[in-house]
Amino acid sequence: MNAKTNPVYLPKSFVVANLPHSDRAGETIWTRRANDYVLNVRANPNLGLPYASYPRLFLMWLTRQILITGQRRIELDESYHSFLAGLGLSPDGHTRRRFYDQVSRLLASTIAFGRMSGVIEQMRVAVEFELWWDPKRPYERSLFQTEIRVTAEFYLHAVQSSIPLRPDAICTLKRSSLAIDLYAWLTYRFSYLRTATAIPLCALFCQFGADYSRLRFFKRALRENLIRVLAVYPDAKVELEARHLILRPSPPSVPQ
Repeated sequence: MNAKTNPVYLPKSFVVANLPHSDRAGETIWTRRANDYVLNVRANPNLGLPYASYPRLFLMWLTRQILITGQRRIELDESYHSFLAGLGLSPDGHTRRRFYDQVSRLLASTIAFGRMSGVIEQMRVAVEFELWWDPKRPYERSLFQTEIRVTAEFYLHAVQSSIPLRPDAICTLKRSSLAIDLYAWLTYRFSYLRTATAIPLCALFCQFGADYSRLRFFKRALRENLIRVLAVYPDAKVELEARHLILRPSPPSVPQ
C-alpha cells in the first residue's frame, strides 16, 4: 500500500457492515447489521471465519486489480515476499502464515449482503483460486502462476459499488481492523452527507462492537481508534459525545 499509488478500493458491502475484528473460534456464521443493511458470512468449517486486517487488505488489493485490468482472472506476484511487501507488510514467518490463512478463509467463505427490505445477494469472492505460494519459502518464485478467478457476482459488486480510499491512510491504520473500518465508513458517509447527523453510540456498537462485551468498552476503543483515523483524515468533522457520534459535512477523503 504505497502512499504514492492511486486510490485503493473496498466493496461497499464490506464498508457498510464489517468482517470480524478478532478470531471467532468455533463459529462458522457471522452476521452484522447497520440499520436495514446486513452482511452475512458463512465460513468453510475446516478453516473458520476471516478476521482482522489481512482480509480487508487483500480485498482492497483484489478490488483495485479488478478495476485496473477489467478482468475476472487476477494474477498475483510469483514471489510471496514481493506480494506482501507491496501491501506494506513485513514478510516475517508469523505474517506469512497468518496472511495465507486469512486469505484462504476469505476465499472459501460464502457472503450474503443487501437490504433486509430489498434483495439479499449471495456470492463468493472467487470461483477458483490457486495459491501456490510457500509460506516457508517466501523468496522463491512458484513453479505455477498464483491466480484467482473472481466470481461474476463479486466482479460486478467491485465494479459498481466500491469506495475509494487513500493508500497512505490504509498503510498507517493497517494494524487495527477497527481503525480501517471506521476510516472506510467515514469516507463513505462523507461522500453523501449534507447535514449534521447524530449517530447513537448504541447503533455503532451493534455495527462495529461485536468484540466488546459492553458499550463502555467499545466507546473507549472507538475513541482511541478515532484519534488514529482523524490523524490521517484531518478534514473529517467528527465529535464523540456521551451518547452520540456527531458527523458534520466534510470534504471527501479521496477527491472525486
